[in-house]
Amino acid sequence: MSTENEKTPKDPHKNDIESLKSVYKICIETRNFEINQLIHRNNFFMLFQGVLLAAALQNQTSKPFVEFIICVAGVFVSLYQLQMASGAKFWQEWWESRVDHYEKKLRSLKER
Repeated sequence: MSTENEKTPKDPHKNDIESLKSVYKICIETRNFEINQLIHRNNFFMLFQGVLLAAALQNQTSKPFVEFIICVAGVFVSLYQLQMASGAKFWQEWWESRVDHYEKKLRSLKER
């Protein structure tokens, strides 16, 4: 037999701390995920740029139009990589700010 008092937490303060700890953990995991994804995306772009560079360097006969197209493609890939890195940096910093926010909240609750 269970009573109504057994179902409710005895210390709501402790429940708040546990909730904040789980949110804090999720924020850290998400920040780490963003960092990991940035590394994977940069590796992809570097591989693609390496293929373009190899294509430009391995060209046996000089074909200025083809070399120009390869160089323009390299510039566009670099611009896309820059945009992607900027977006990833924004999200990493945003999750970092959430980590700081919840860390401060946890400290203030634990000091009570």
